[in-house]
Amino acid sequence: MVLWVVLALAVLTRCAQGFDLSCKSNLALYWGQNSYGASHPSDPSNWEKPLGEYCDDDTVDVFVLSFLHIFNAGDDRLPGTNFANHCNTTFANSDLLHCPHFEADIKKCQAKGKKVLLSLGGAAGSYGFANDNEAVDFAQTVWDLFMGGESDNRPFGEAVLDGIDLDIEGGSSVGYSAFVDALRQKFILNNATGQRYYVAAAPQCPYPDAYLDTVLSTSWVDMVFVQFYNNYCGVNNYPRAFNFDEWQQWADTKAVNEDVSIFMGIPGSSTAASMGYIEASRLQTIIQEVQPKYRSFGGVMMWDASQSYNNRVSSGNYATFAKQELNKLDQCGASQPPTPSETTSKPDTPATTTSEVTTPITITTTTTADAPVTTTTTTSVPEPVTTHDPTEPQPPADGCIEDGSPCGTEHRFLCQGYNYAECVHGQWLVRPCSVDKSTACYPLGTSGIYCDFPNGRLVETCPEGAHALGQLTTPASTDVVTTTVQTEVFPDHRFRTLITMRARDNAPIRGHWRLAINLPDGQTLVSANYDVSKGASMRPTSDDTPYGEASINVAASTTGDDHSLTLFADLDEHPYMAMYLVLEGRYSSQQPYVALQAQDVRPMLDH
Repeated sequence: MVLWVVLALAVLTRCAQGFDLSCKSNLALYWGQNSYGASHPSDPSNWEKPLGEYCDDDTVDVFVLSFLHIFNAGDDRLPGTNFANHCNTTFANSDLLHCPHFEADIKKCQAKGKKVLLSLGGAAGSYGFANDNEAVDFAQTVWDLFMGGESDNRPFGEAVLDGIDLDIEGGSSVGYSAFVDALRQKFILNNATGQRYYVAAAPQCPYPDAYLDTVLSTSWVDMVFVQFYNNYCGVNNYPRAFNFDEWQQWADTKAVNEDVSIFMGIPGSSTAASMGYIEASRLQTIIQEVQPKYRSFGGVMMWDASQSYNNRVSSGNYATFAKQELNKLDQCGASQPPTPSETTSKPDTPATTTSEVTTPITITTTTTADAPVTTTTTTSVPEPVTTHDPTEPQPPADGCIEDGSPCGTEHRFLCQGYNYAECVHGQWLVRPCSVDKSTACYPLGTSGIYCDFPNGRLVETCPEGAHALGQLTTPASTDVVTTTVQTEVFPDHRFRTLITMRARDNAPIRGHWRLAINLPDGQTLVSANYDVSKGASMRPTSDDTPYGEASINVAASTTGDDHSLTLFADLDEHPYMAMYLVLEGRYSSQQPYVALQAQDVRPMLDH
């Protein structure tokens, strides 16, 4: 792999030379959406600063400008961009922002050895390709507007960006490989200036990604900013569900670029994402363990600049803290790949000690709109578990508990294959996770259990009536949206549920939507809101507002009994490729938590 800095340089001189993709200590930061402004509209003094101000120190190696969110591929119109409160002037008769003041900042960052990419996609907007020909033509458009080409409508003047990032959150996967391949041809044919260009992608952590898997496995990609948040496999579930090993396996077996650099994507603060933020001390531990373990680990990605720089920790801000931790290893150049046991194995059993749960549990299910309802139940126990009395009755060594057998600690929970056992009034009560055996029971750290789809994991079963693996139910297909439901459970009997609706085709989600939801028994809704951290679909109406009027209105009403409610989402004004709704509520302490399933959420378009 050709690098424009010499690998033999010492650590101190590396900073002066600039970005080195072979290093495992890089920090990538999204800039442009001012998500702090969306979550803190009354605190304008701390809204996202101009790009150049973030280049004054050595914290960030890669800036990702977000977003080019409207492609207009297949016609003669210019694409559309959105940079929140940073720019508000467009070229005539277009949604393409004209931001000549970005030019000096981009050049300043590049002069300090930092790379500046443009992110395509995001939650808001309208994008995608009907075929490969559209994608190839769009590659020419992006090249001419933002990189080494020529156009009368260059948004950043003479500044030449260092590449692109694909943050595709909805629509079709058609054309992205052709787009990347066409861009790379231009990179190769126009390398006389000595500028190196990069291609990055930002998939969700569940592997394979629904929208980017094809391009990741068929085209040359330099950096992968895996979003380890808002998903069950996020850093907040490290190590039990954290799946960097799956991405390392992809890099080892499927990636076209064998030296691809995988970044651990995390939220920059607790308000930067619906789920997945971890405190600095926890981040320190994870970096120390993950950075040396994986051959392709390239550093940390954060969403976003405004959130991470406003998140104050003991040594400064969250971004600076992460960079300092990454620099403690600062390993560059080729390294020996880890052994299979280091990359592909996970603990089969939980630790034997017991402790109080201090982090939430995350559970996820996916279906499509109008999917048939199935009787699956997801449970978890976030209660603290005290050390067991050694004299009390213990479960059999093989874990096969008989219903009605004696037990000691009241409301102790244990897994038993497709069932879970609860100690009730001195006797084990064995119940199924789901009546159709679509979900199985798994230990949750040291103090609980949860029921989840096996998804290829072995189900430990007792001799009688055992099945080797559970099967995922096939969701029904529609032409409109795919719905994902993910839930966090907290020890004080609170829950937070993220409902994600993603466009199934290139047509964005528009119109008036109703989401009929059946909450499980014992749960009460406290609030329902749109997740503003994902970015705006509007430019500001003035310098005093981060986004202008609310880009989406969410209202909730209860119907029937306490467990049935309807959410109303008005998407008439602005299109979305992915819509994120956050429910917060409380659940009864008298029973295990039962997660909301995707089949319990029915999105309906009111025409």
